[in-house]
Amino acid sequence: MRVAVWCLVLACGGGVAASETTENDAVSSLIPALESADGGRRIAASFELREQGAAAEPAIPILARCLGDKYYDVRRNAAATLGAIGEPALPPLIAALQERTYYRPMYAAEALGLMGPTAGSAAADLGALLLRREHADHASRRWAAWALAQLGEHAKPALDQLMTFLEQQPSGLAARYAATAIGNIGPDARAALPLLLERMTENPAAKRAIGQLGPAAIDAMLEQARAETDKKAVWAHIDTLASFGEQGEPAVAWLITELDPGRDQWFVAHTAAALGRIGPSAAVAAPTLATIATKHDYADARRQACIALGRIGVDDAPTRAALEQATNDADDQVAAAARTALDALTAGD
Repeated sequence: MRVAVWCLVLACGGGVAASETTENDAVSSLIPALESADGGRRIAASFELREQGAAAEPAIPILARCLGDKYYDVRRNAAATLGAIGEPALPPLIAALQERTYYRPMYAAEALGLMGPTAGSAAADLGALLLRREHADHASRRWAAWALAQLGEHAKPALDQLMTFLEQQPSGLAARYAATAIGNIGPDARAALPLLLERMTENPAAKRAIGQLGPAAIDAMLEQARAETDKKAVWAHIDTLASFGEQGEPAVAWLITELDPGRDQWFVAHTAAALGRIGPSAAVAAPTLATIATKHDYADARRQACIALGRIGVDDAPTRAALEQATNDADDQVAAAARTALDALTAGD
């Protein structure tokens, strides 16, 4: 029996070694195809190497050269494959960010973004690429901002560059990626709050980013919101405060003032939706929402109030009575929202 077991162990060990050899052979056989004159073969080889994951490490130098290939599909596949290989590909990718060529820096940034937090050590270099001002590097800056947005809190070394970029370029796709990157850093990016507050009316990502900076951002927002008179800016404040979710409770009292029947009907509907996004923390708004659900002239305001009541979840007699009444609303969408809200309250019992 011992002899049989020992033979089985040897057989298994041999199998692992054979598997590793097979993987190495597969990688070795694909590497020459990356330098084929046939673009289709280069694409296919890159794709197959991607399936090997970290085992494709020996192909890194040639894949890095492929980032500058004349064919778009070769460049994109090489970037995706380097991203799949992961950490061993960091040195050549960071080196590629420094180049003044057109393609290689942008596709190096894409590869780093595909790695996500693993590429955190490249954050400062991505930040430098973000601020590179040559006309030919416009796409590179966009990819650099996108990549930083994938790094999460590991993008913090590039925070100053991200802020400088947003100061110089307040709107556009790259600016949205930059604001997203700041938000993904989280509370450690609180220094960017004043800038994000300035940009939130023209950059939707800035609104979301503020909501990621933590409760400390709410007080600053509320102070600005109470003094704001521009409708577009007030709308942006409502959206942003709602993005805090349950942490947005300090904003509920101000949001209730935006539910005043004398307010623009669009604002009433929008604010009701925002209170619903805050959820149970907005329980104090339930009576006002119940009134809107049954008495407001604007159908979408009634509908959003019903939806918000279902999400907030205050299950008391006045709320149920309002929702029951709203199920008979002449507007089918309002009635449907009321029924859904009642179902949500019942499910929470």
